[in-house]
Amino acid sequence: MIEIDGAEPFDAVRREFAAETFGLGIPFHVTLLYPFAPPGELVDEAREFFAAQPSFDFALTRIATWPDVVYAVPEPDEELRVCMREVFARFPQWPPYGGIHEDVIPHATLGEEIDAAAVRDEIVTSFCDGRKDFHSFGADHSGSTATFSRSRRAPVMPVWLTDPVASIIQQERQRYVKAS
Repeated sequence: MIEIDGAEPFDAVRREFAAETFGLGIPFHVTLLYPFAPPGELVDEAREFFAAQPSFDFALTRIATWPDVVYAVPEPDEELRVCMREVFARFPQWPPYGGIHEDVIPHATLGEEIDAAAVRDEIVTSFCDGRKDFHSFGADHSGSTATFSRSRRAPVMPVWLTDPVASIIQQERQRYVKAS
């Protein structure tokens, strides 16, 4: 995952519409690969992989939905997609989402297990001043696009490398496997 810098503006949305994930301390992020190896496995391989990745920027520019998920769209997304495809190729034993999706779309989840269309409208009304982009949402209220991007040498290491979050990710992985 790539943790989003300056995520505080999104916390109110996530606290309300992704309460379980937010409450578990999982940071606001763009998912690169889920599920992944158990905590402690493949650490050296993952570090080596991410250290070799070129830096890139993106901004969360608009809100989109799937039937039960609301998410922020990272754009441009081509470099993210390249990185994701390389992660998938490097760790083929961990197909994204257990292989149930042919195309994995870069996203930063704002709400899950909800009526996405209704929640999207509520987010647009309550948090974006009625706009479906982030022109007045977030750290920059000057009228220009609020940019939650950062230049990076490599994506942030997967959160399973940190002990407090490792057990959370393991629990989520088990929940996901049971649901599949």
